[in-house]
Amino acid sequence: MGVGPKYCLALCLASGLLAPVYANDGMLGINAASPVSFRINATNLAGLDTLGINAVGLLGLETVGMDTGSAGNTGPSDSSGTSDPLLKLKLDADPDHVGRKIGIGRLLPDVTIESGYNDNLTLESTQALGTFYTKVKPHSSYVVSDKTRKFVLDFLLDAGFFEASSKDNYLDHRWRASFDYDPTSRIFASAFAELLNSHDGRGKGRAEGGVGVTQDSLDEWHQWGFGGKIAYGAPTARGRLEFETGYLLKRYDTNRIETFSRDREDKFGAARFFYRIRPKTSLVFEAQSTEHDYTRDIVGTPSLDGITTSFLTGITWQATYKTSGFAKIGYNFRTFDSDQRATQTGLNWDVGVDWKPKSYSTVHLATSHALSETNGTGDALNQSNILLSWKHYWKERFSTRLDLGYQNSTFAPDPREDNSYQMGVRADYAFRRWLNVGAGFRHQMLDSTDKLFNYDQNIIELTLDLTF
Repeated sequence: MGVGPKYCLALCLASGLLAPVYANDGMLGINAASPVSFRINATNLAGLDTLGINAVGLLGLETVGMDTGSAGNTGPSDSSGTSDPLLKLKLDADPDHVGRKIGIGRLLPDVTIESGYNDNLTLESTQALGTFYTKVKPHSSYVVSDKTRKFVLDFLLDAGFFEASSKDNYLDHRWRASFDYDPTSRIFASAFAELLNSHDGRGKGRAEGGVGVTQDSLDEWHQWGFGGKIAYGAPTARGRLEFETGYLLKRYDTNRIETFSRDREDKFGAARFFYRIRPKTSLVFEAQSTEHDYTRDIVGTPSLDGITTSFLTGITWQATYKTSGFAKIGYNFRTFDSDQRATQTGLNWDVGVDWKPKSYSTVHLATSHALSETNGTGDALNQSNILLSWKHYWKERFSTRLDLGYQNSTFAPDPREDNSYQMGVRADYAFRRWLNVGAGFRHQMLDSTDKLFNYDQNIIELTLDLTF
C-alpha cells in the first residue's frame, strides 16, 4: 500500500515484545507502512495505510487520538491490572466485568461519540478548511472462552460527519474473527481473519501537498487478510520460540484513475528466539520478511514490487514493578524487482520504557527508526520517531494525559525531508463504570523542505464513551 502521511509510533505485544512496530496515530497524520505488531483499539477505525499482520490483526486505522496501549504493550500505556484505579473501579462494581452473558459467550458492546472542531481538515498549507464534526463509533465483541481456548468475533462501525464539507463524510466498518489456543504452559497458537472497508481522508495518501483541495470525493478502499502465530516455550523456560505469518490484500474502490497503482498484496513472515538470562529479563533475536506486490504499475514508472527484510537483536525486561521496557537494534533492507530502483538499507531500532512512579501514574518513552513503504515520493521512507507520554489518575475517576511526539522522514532518492511535531492534552472523568466523558486538545505541525507539504492543525474534541 502506498501510504498517506500518518504518525508512526513504536508499540509491541507482550507475546512478541520485541517485534518491530510502526503504528498509526491519527493525532499526527504522519507516515507508517510496514508489517507490525499492534493492538487495535476497539473504538478506532478509518483510513490508515498501515499494514499490521499478526495475531492481533490487520491495520487500516486512523485513530482519533493517541492509543492508550494495554498491559504488556510498549506503546503509551495506561496502568495495567487492578493497579489502574479506573479498572479496579470497574471490577469492583461488576464481578463479571462488562458485557452480557448470551448463550455460550459474552457480548461486550460499547460506543464512542466524539464531537469537536478541526481547523485544517485537509492538511493544507494555505487554504485551511475549518469545520465542526461528529464521529460515532459503535463497537461490539462476542467472546467465547474456556481455560485453553478463546474465540472473538468483533465488529466496529465508524461514521464521520463534517458540517462545512459533506464530501468528507464517511462510513467505515471492520469485521474480525480471532482464535487463541493455549493447551499447555509451553504452547500458544493464535489465528485471525479480518475484513476492513475504509478510506483515505482528503490531504492524506495521494492527496498530500494541496491535492485534497481539488479532490471531489474520498479515496475509498477495502482490505482483507489473515494470519497466525505459534509460540513454544514456557514463560519460565530458558528459551522460547515464536513463528508468525500473514497475508493482506488491499484494493481501492473509488477514483481509480488516480488510485489503481496503490493496490497491493503483502505476504509476511517472522521468527523470534527469546533467551532468558534473568527471571524477568530476556534476550531476543529476530528475523522477518515481507514480500510486496503492487498489482498494477503506472506505465513508464519502475515497479515498487520487492521485499523488505529485517534482522534485529535486543532485550526485554521488567526490572521492578515500577519499570519495564524493551530495546532492540538491527538492520533492514528494501530490495526491488526493478533494477531501476536502488536497494534501500538502514538501521532499525525500537526502544520503549514504561515507568510508574506511582501505581496511578505512568510515564512512557518510545523511539523507533525503520524503513517503510513510500507514500508516492521516493522509493522508500526512512523514518525516526520519538514519543513521550504521561497519564496520571488524580482521583479514582479523574485522569489526565499528555503526549509529545516528533518524527523525521526522508524519501530517498528524492531530496525531500519532513519534520513533524505533535502535542496533545486530554482529561477524562468516569461518572460510572459504563460512562466516561473526556475533553482534549491536539496540535500537529509538518515542516517539509518541499513547502507544499507544510501545514498546522489544531483539534478540540469532546468524547462520550459508553460501555454496556
